[in-house]
Amino acid sequence: KLDNGAYPETEEGFAALLTNPDSDKYPNYRVKPYLKKLPKDSWKTPFVYLKTGDGFELISFAADRKEGGEESSKDILFSQCNK
Repeated sequence: KLDNGAYPETEEGFAALLTNPDSDKYPNYRVKPYLKKLPKDSWKTPFVYLKTGDGFELISFAADRKEGGEESSKDILFSQCNK
């Protein structure tokens, strides 16, 4: 966001941190990627990225690797983590 004024769209996803998805839309994208590889959660599952208005949400589907769940299988949302 600091370089381009906006977070990537949901459709562009986390992959937008590996390569510039649209050089017209993101003219100030760094020459080097922002990440070397996409991060995974503790269960070795890719995070889900969603753009939310001016912000974003990262989601881990937790131990069951499925949306929803309870207890140890409850989804973990970045917005609900203590910062």
